Amino acid sequence: MSKKKQPTEATVLTVNTSDGVEFCMDDNCRRQKDGEHANHPPLEEFIQPTIDVQLRKNYRHFSLREERSPFEWRKKWGAWLVKDILEDDSLSYMDEAILYELPENYKVISQIKYDSDEKLRNDYYIYGHPNGCSAVFRSAADFYPHLKWLVLGQDGKCECKQCKKGVTG
Repeated sequence: MSKKKQPTEATVLTVNTSDGVEFCMDDNCRRQKDGEHANHPPLEEFIQPTIDVQLRKNYRHFSLREERSPFEWRKKWGAWLVKDILEDDSLSYMDEAILYELPENYKVISQIKYDSDEKLRNDYYIYGHPNGCSAVFRSAADFYPHLKWLVLGQDGKCECKQCKKGVTG
C-alpha cells in the first residue's frame, strides 16, 4: 500500500505591477486606445466562429482561471518565480507555489479551432502587452521573462521576445 500525499496549502504569489493595456471590448474604445493595433483579437471572433477557405471553424473565448492549461501555467510561473526570485529551489516549495492571477490587463484567451472533420484543437495565448495585438505570448515559457521583469519592478530593459520586437520595455 502506498502512502497518499497529503494536500498542502499552496504558496500564492501575486504581481502588483503591470504594463498591460486595458482590454477594450467595443470598437470605439479599441480605436481610441490603440489606433489600428488593438491589444487583443477583434470582438467579432468572440461572438461567432469564423470559417476559413479550408472550412475550419475558429473562435475565441476568455479562459477561466480553472481551465487546465491556464491553471498549469500559473503553477509553472509560481514555481519559476520561487526558484528565480526567492532563490529557493526546494522542490516541495516549488510544487506548492502558484501565481494567483496574471498582472492587471493581461488575459489568457483560448482559440478553439475545428478542422473540416470537426476535430478540436484548443490553443491558449496571453494578450495585453503594450505593443498591441501582434505582441501575443504563445506559452507559459514565452511570457515568463516579461512576468519576471514585471515582478522585479520593471528595472532595465525587458528581455522578452515581445519587448525586443517593439519599443516598450
